[in-house]
Amino acid sequence: MLKKYLPVCLNLESKKVLVIGAGGVACQKLKTLLSCGARVTVIAPQAALPIQRWSLAKKIILKPRRFKACDIHSYHVVYACTDDSKLNRSIRSLAKEQHILCNITDNPKGSDFISPAVLKKKNILIAVSSFGRNPRQSVQIRNQIKAMGNRHGSFFK
Repeated sequence: MLKKYLPVCLNLESKKVLVIGAGGVACQKLKTLLSCGARVTVIAPQAALPIQRWSLAKKIILKPRRFKACDIHSYHVVYACTDDSKLNRSIRSLAKEQHILCNITDNPKGSDFISPAVLKKKNILIAVSSFGRNPRQSVQIRNQIKAMGNRHGSFFK
C-alpha cells in the first residue's frame, strides 16, 4: 500500500538541519538545503570534497566523526545518508522519539518524508514524485518538463 503524502513546500531558512553521512547522496541533499538557507550540520568520519569545501567556506558545520545518539537533539529535520542501513534505522528511531522529521535516503518507506525531483525556474517550482518507488522515473519526467520549457521559452516566464 502506498503511503499518503502531503505535497508541501517547506521553509527551512535559518532552521537547523542535520545530515548524517557525507558521500554523494549527502552532497545532493546539501545543495538543495543550502539553496533554501538551512543551517546545516554534517556528521561523518570522512567527507566528500564538495562537503569539505562547504565547511571551509563556512556554509555548513562539519563534524568529522561518527554519529552519536546525543547529536540529534535540537534539529528540525534530519537526513540519514549513510550506507549503513542499521545506523539509518537507529537514526530514524532516535528522531521519532524526539518528534523530528527524518528522511532515510535509501528507505522511503521508513522515512517521514521523501524529496521529489524538483525543477525551479524564476518563480515557478515543479515537483515530481513517484512516492519513493522510482526516483529515476521522477528525474526523467522532471527532465522532460525542463526540455519542454527550454523548447517553449515562454513556459517559465
